[in-house]
Amino acid sequence: MEVSQNLNNTYSLKDNSPKEKSSKTNIKAAALGTIGGLAGGSIAQNVCALSAAGVVAATSKLGNLPQDTIDIIHAASEKALELGEVKNKGVSIEWLKQSGKKLNLFEKFKIISNPARIQEAIQEGLNAGYARNNKIYMPENKVSFLAFHEIGHSINFNNSKFWKGMQKLRMPALALASLPMIYGAISKESKAEDGKELNKKQKINNFIRNNAGKLSFATMLPVLAEEGMATIRGQKLANQLLPKNIARKVLKGNAVAYTSYLITALGFAAAAYTAVKVKDAFVNKRDAQKVEEQQNQQVQEQLSKNDDSKTKNV
Repeated sequence: MEVSQNLNNTYSLKDNSPKEKSSKTNIKAAALGTIGGLAGGSIAQNVCALSAAGVVAATSKLGNLPQDTIDIIHAASEKALELGEVKNKGVSIEWLKQSGKKLNLFEKFKIISNPARIQEAIQEGLNAGYARNNKIYMPENKVSFLAFHEIGHSINFNNSKFWKGMQKLRMPALALASLPMIYGAISKESKAEDGKELNKKQKINNFIRNNAGKLSFATMLPVLAEEGMATIRGQKLANQLLPKNIARKVLKGNAVAYTSYLITALGFAAAAYTAVKVKDAFVNKRDAQKVEEQQNQQVQEQLSKNDDSKTKNV
């Protein structure tokens, strides 16, 4: 602290003015609000991710089918490639052998949540996939019913420009889905000054913040739509090629699997919503403290004036 003496031999404190204190408080509150918003959003998203992992695990359990049923599905899947008019375009199914390892839910979550371990996830019967090299990768025994869903993806990609475009939006959609959460954490609500209206930029800011959860969910709509269409097309083939009792198992398995995508989309929405609410809580607390400080300062100034007035009268 530096103390300076002015010409009237009175002392003043240079670095503890109310303005400087307020500035430091604002910076601290903004930083804490941003960190808190991002942390809150991340927690909400991870809770949903764990739920999605639970759904995947449930799908894997549904995939424990008798060997004769698996054989029927394998044979029907190969016919479905022809009926879906994708075999002539080079689409084929590769059935990967499983390791037979027993995994707990946490181990399954680690595998599912790591894109670099996609082959391992398929081998463990936790996933299946269609790649743009026209290969469908399936676990040899578990979740064999997902083959029809993956064939649906191959039909989308090879036989429809629209659905091929929707499929290509998958990665951009997943990247954009996190942006409303980040924006909500680093921004704050715009408030109009006395006698003035919000300008266009402030209105846009508030619109994004007030609808952060909806915007996050909306970015996932291309993914949800394309996944849904793949399921519909795959199920149509399953109904044509499989006995009714097995076709129903395919339908049930795909319905459960689809909920994992819904939960993921809701996870992004919950993360964005939570980030905004946490940031607002920090900002509102800071604003309340600021108002209280201003009121206290006004009271002290008034008391000081009263003391000066009494001194003059004496």
